[in-house]
Amino acid sequence: MLIKSKSDLTPGITANKSLPTPEQMMVVYTELEAVVDRADRNTRHNQKAQALEPVRSWINAGKRRAMEQINKRGAGANETN
Repeated sequence: MLIKSKSDLTPGITANKSLPTPEQMMVVYTELEAVVDRADRNTRHNQKAQALEPVRSWINAGKRRAMEQINKRGAGANETN
């Protein structure tokens, strides 16, 4: 895409101002987890488990946080009905 003026950037700027939904974050974390799993299978490094542990912890924490937000939103919807 060729950017000719500032108005060409407006859709991207607008998209970056809104936070992703918890469902979108679950998709991101699931895809990232698949990448990490593939890297784990394709690596023969002796300390790969240690190296990947912080990444796996971050992914799991993000997935938990997203699920908590989804569940909280679902609980709020049930209370109003």
